[in-house]
Amino acid sequence: MQIAEMVRSNKGTVVPKLLGALLTFTALLPGCTSEAGDAALYSHFERVEGAAWSDTVEYFFSFPVKDTLRAFSVTGIIRHTPAYNLKSLPLGIVCENADVARPKYETRSLLLPSPPGGGHLRDREGYYVIRELSFPIDERVTFPRAGIYTYSFRQLADLDSIPGIAQVGLVVKPL
Repeated sequence: MQIAEMVRSNKGTVVPKLLGALLTFTALLPGCTSEAGDAALYSHFERVEGAAWSDTVEYFFSFPVKDTLRAFSVTGIIRHTPAYNLKSLPLGIVCENADVARPKYETRSLLLPSPPGGGHLRDREGYYVIRELSFPIDERVTFPRAGIYTYSFRQLADLDSIPGIAQVGLVVKPL
């Protein structure tokens, strides 16, 4: 039995139905965008080694900016497991551009709320579901010049490492 059913085209050639479905999907794909109507300029996640964020590790996210007239939203994302047990996460955030001598630096303390009903969600097999916390960094920023911009995150807790942090990410979307 063949994987893809064959059909005869109007030119007499045999074409798999699977190819037709793939072409239809590909044609529709460019119409799929984010809820704001524009795809993200940048979206990237870094896996935290051993799901424990060390105080010596800083995560860097670099992306090119060409449009200096358009405003963007910049959002940080922390994905954590049930092993994370702090009530807040002190976080150092740096934004820099290679052309600018002084980077923008700020410190935030993020609250990582528990899911509704307490505890963490589990799937049918009993594995936990990773929780995601997004937090705005710049809700309406215009970048002053074209070039490469870098945001970096460092945990500032009074601990050598914070267990339960699985991924750290950054999303930049045009407004």
